[in-house]
Amino acid sequence: MVNYRLYIDKSLPGLYLDVPVAVAVSRLLPVNTPCKYLRYLGYSIIGLNGVLTRRDPALEDDSDGSNEKNNVDDDEDIEQSASLNFYFTREGGGGDISYHAVDPAAFSTASATSAGSRESFREDLIGRDYACVFTNQHQGICEGTHIIPFSKGDVWLAQILETRLPVDEGETLSNLKSINDIRNGMLVSRAVHPLLEKKQMAVLRTPNPVLETTDVPEATNLNSHRYGNVLLSTNPRYTLQWLSGDEHERASVSNNADAAFRRGTWCSKM
Repeated sequence: MVNYRLYIDKSLPGLYLDVPVAVAVSRLLPVNTPCKYLRYLGYSIIGLNGVLTRRDPALEDDSDGSNEKNNVDDDEDIEQSASLNFYFTREGGGGDISYHAVDPAAFSTASATSAGSRESFREDLIGRDYACVFTNQHQGICEGTHIIPFSKGDVWLAQILETRLPVDEGETLSNLKSINDIRNGMLVSRAVHPLLEKKQMAVLRTPNPVLETTDVPEATNLNSHRYGNVLLSTNPRYTLQWLSGDEHERASVSNNADAAFRRGTWCSKM
């Protein structure tokens, strides 16, 4: 187990989040470099770029910048490290850190979207994706899954889009208003859907501000045959990864399976 403390701001030593990270030292590690993955987790949770260190910055006087020697390189091996305690601090300082927070009141916002709209969401995804984007199973046994959960509703989606850092230069999502916009979804098989819902699997998009596409391992035991005009998305990659589950469960879906989409369609991509 890795003990991982995330600091939002070094000037606020009492404001932090402790995250026990078992996956970073397990064979389910989502990327080739565990320390880089920890830095990615810090970016994902806090929403800000930062650095990984071995020593608690709240206990250090870094007025002369000497603590940079405690920074952890992305390619360092966690198992060979002198410590399994790591700390994440955001780069730079100042600014309004609350800008990157989502209003907790939005969590209680129930979506008023009808069941008919959800079925329309699925049909629109079939038009874009054709089959399960990860397993290539027929659309007849597929469901539409939301990236930002359907239950969160449009208000929560709007807050996430307003406060998140852009993944790509020039990224524009100002016209993404509905939780049922197909840019907020993928067509997946009924075997994959509950695994995503229960957080046993997750989708990692690369490149992002921390990880490159080459940081993610290739899929194993994957049926690469695709039906129709469907091709793998290689840049960006959308990679389906196991986070938990026993060997029997993990045998049902390949780890590190990359999404594939139908080509030659006008439908909006993710």
